[in-house]
Amino acid sequence: MSVKYLSINDGEMIPIDMVKRVSTIEQIERESLSRLGDHVDPYRFNTKVEIADGSKSYAPESVSDISKQGVGLVAVTESSFVPSANITKAKNITEADRARFNKSTGRPLSEGFVSQIETKAGMVLSTEKAETVLDRRAQVTAQARTAPQSSQTEKNNMGQARDAVMAQVPTTQPQQNSQTRVQSPEPGREL
Repeated sequence: MSVKYLSINDGEMIPIDMVKRVSTIEQIERESLSRLGDHVDPYRFNTKVEIADGSKSYAPESVSDISKQGVGLVAVTESSFVPSANITKAKNITEADRARFNKSTGRPLSEGFVSQIETKAGMVLSTEKAETVLDRRAQVTAQARTAPQSSQTEKNNMGQARDAVMAQVPTTQPQQNSQTRVQSPEPGREL
């Protein structure tokens, strides 16, 4: 099954090829979100979706909920996943790679990261060997080919029917945008 987007936050749609990583939200991120003010409930969110442009969307949906949409996710760490359709190549990290990272950033690369995964949306580091990630990608891709497509087809048909009905309803007010994006306290950085 070929899903073209993931849907979060009651209607925010993100094209799959723009999704860099889907992660469960850790407690430290919840604490950071809680400092943004009373208007942000950090416990409402379960998942962070990192997008190719560097922005992030926080969503109440779980990683499992996103996977149930037909998005084939491959684990690259214990709590981070990459859409299988986005993985273009993988490479185990060498000592030379670690030295380059240290030189370019001024800090050492954590020993826990053992491979880098290239995706259509950018590079991510993995705690799994490159071969393991590519094997998982192959497995997820094979499962997607054999999975029944009825649930996604039904969703598409329902969406088309809803759109047809909505096109016939006169609108007197602009529709509200229900996207949940949180502005970071750092200028120019969206959470």
